Amino acid sequence: MDGSVAIPGIGTVNIANLTIEEAQKVISNLVLSVFSGTRVSLAVQKSGLISVSIIGAVKNTGSYLLSPYSTVADALISAGGIYENSSIRSVKIMRGNIYFGVDLYEYLITGKNHTKSFLRSGDVVLVSSTDRFVEINGAVHQPKIFEFKEDESIKDLVSYAGGYKTQSDKDNISISYYDLKQSAIKYKSANENETFKNLREIYIPERQVSDEKSISVMGKVSNSGYISSDFDYLSDVINSMSFSEDIYPYFALLKQYDEKLFSYSLHAFSLSDPDTYQDISLKDDVEITFFSRDDFKDLQSYFIGLKNREDNYNEYALLNEENVRLQEQIDFLINQENESQNFIDLLKEEQKKIEEKLFFNLQKSLGKDSLNISKNYLSGEIYEILKNNSINLVLGENNFLFPMAGRFNVKLVLDYLDVDKSSYDLNNIVYQTPIFGAQKLGIQNLNIFNFERNSSINIAMKASELISVSIDGNIKNPGTYNVSRGTLLQELYIIAGGLLGGASERGIVVQRKSLQEREVKSLKDARRIIINSLIASGNDGSDQAISFLNLLDQEVEEEFLGRISGDFSFGSKGANSLVLSEEDKIFIPNFTNTVSVLGEVLTPTSFIFEERKNINYYINQSGGFSNIADKGKIYIVGANGVSSSAQLTLFNRGYSPQPGDIIIVPKKLNRFQLTPAIAAATQILSNLAFASASLNAIQNQW
Repeated sequence: MDGSVAIPGIGTVNIANLTIEEAQKVISNLVLSVFSGTRVSLAVQKSGLISVSIIGAVKNTGSYLLSPYSTVADALISAGGIYENSSIRSVKIMRGNIYFGVDLYEYLITGKNHTKSFLRSGDVVLVSSTDRFVEINGAVHQPKIFEFKEDESIKDLVSYAGGYKTQSDKDNISISYYDLKQSAIKYKSANENETFKNLREIYIPERQVSDEKSISVMGKVSNSGYISSDFDYLSDVINSMSFSEDIYPYFALLKQYDEKLFSYSLHAFSLSDPDTYQDISLKDDVEITFFSRDDFKDLQSYFIGLKNREDNYNEYALLNEENVRLQEQIDFLINQENESQNFIDLLKEEQKKIEEKLFFNLQKSLGKDSLNISKNYLSGEIYEILKNNSINLVLGENNFLFPMAGRFNVKLVLDYLDVDKSSYDLNNIVYQTPIFGAQKLGIQNLNIFNFERNSSINIAMKASELISVSIDGNIKNPGTYNVSRGTLLQELYIIAGGLLGGASERGIVVQRKSLQEREVKSLKDARRIIINSLIASGNDGSDQAISFLNLLDQEVEEEFLGRISGDFSFGSKGANSLVLSEEDKIFIPNFTNTVSVLGEVLTPTSFIFEERKNINYYINQSGGFSNIADKGKIYIVGANGVSSSAQLTLFNRGYSPQPGDIIIVPKKLNRFQLTPAIAAATQILSNLAFASASLNAIQNQW
């Protein structure tokens, strides 16, 4: 993997840091010089990720692992995007001792020089800031704001805006620019071949063919298309139309050309609020867009696509940060004289998993949003207008964007969704606006509100009346049950038909998801503390370091964590007082007549229970202590999951373990050299490992 290939009859050829085309050319020349008349074909069988650094005016600077076919545009996406003042026309790529510029307009707009922006491993991408932006309006196909260079003419810039429309008047172009000497904005006529340094706006007027007003209506209405131009007010147009039940009533859009402003203006109105369209006079080139229920659904898909893309960016950044940290740790250990290869391999395995997640996340981030715009009157720009003029309705775990204008009634908005509202707490609705903050409302006193941007309606789910629990093992009717919230464990025994003969009532296992999640978090935190301690100490190969590595090698199966300890036998106080929770798991094991010994003994195993035999007897049966056993920290995990110290019972010949008990002999660590945090972490890791192993052993008996 050093960037070279071996060719029989020629030798080793170095093709590191070459593109496929460059590598094929080098190899072809060499092969033809030895084997005339041959043809070389080079293909990539398996590609790896490349490491690229992205700095400057991007939202998340840093090093990123990218697909080997990534371009500068892909790198900017991975860095979370750019700022409003970021330049994409003078992106610099530093490659070793050379650097060159990339103008992304050359292929984002014109499709030229696409291969020039392909990245290589080790590249540094620098994005600078700029204030050279010009707004192009009027009779062009894509009126927007564009970045410009000093040597570009007005004609060049108009080409970025999709070129002139057929009706454009190129002889009467007007511009505005910054006069830096007078600190003022100036206006003048311009020729399309002129260049300007401090452009602000370019306006391309339309040729005045006729004084007749043009009115275009789009959307699902009775008379869409071009209609009579005799209407003077928006309300006249609306009153002349009929609307189906499929119409979206809370938002519509009026776009028209204003000669005084030399630009188009937008006005949002609502069919449900006549005040939003009364006395609105119509000007020139009028476009009225109505939306439908399907458009509303498409907006939700568009919103979900953007949200997923944002989540992928955030996840990618966290994974990449973790990957860089692991690589630094691996590099540090490799340079140490007494490094542990086992520990390095452990970190590399963890890094491999993260790199797989990075690659998968990158593929998702580069994918398309989940919006398929199939209607010619809807565009990404229109959807952005809809999104920016919407109320965010949070209904339980679901989010909806409601485009809105004017006044609205919350109850009618909820009715429009046509969903079963019985699952939602309609007496605890929170309406939040930037001006008035949060207001708690009930369904009976919902008032009419004026729409404000960045407002939201939050309606929580009702507290569920049922919870789902499962019971398995020595029970008459095992399975998953939906029971009322507040049900006791004893009641579940009865619902499931009661315990069967041969059940180990003393060993009944209750697992709780919330406890399991806390123990899993504790496990991960403990591992991290120990790993960081090894890194900080340089992993000197001492007995303590080896003990830490052995602890890290212990396999802890997370599915066997989360046990609640106690006596839960049928009719017991524990069974009659334990209130069940969502996703509780209950396991009724077989009665076992054994005592197990786990941990630091020569032969960890289980033995037939014998009356009046003490702990020493079972440890001796296991071959005795290993040389790293901590004899002073022995403890017993009872069949009911309760742990108790055995330190005071080692020499008590009268103490006898009971059937189903597990004797735990932990590893010995030099605790005088441990910080409190390390000591706690090792204790947590050891305890959870034994807890997982003991519960696994119980359930494997079934």
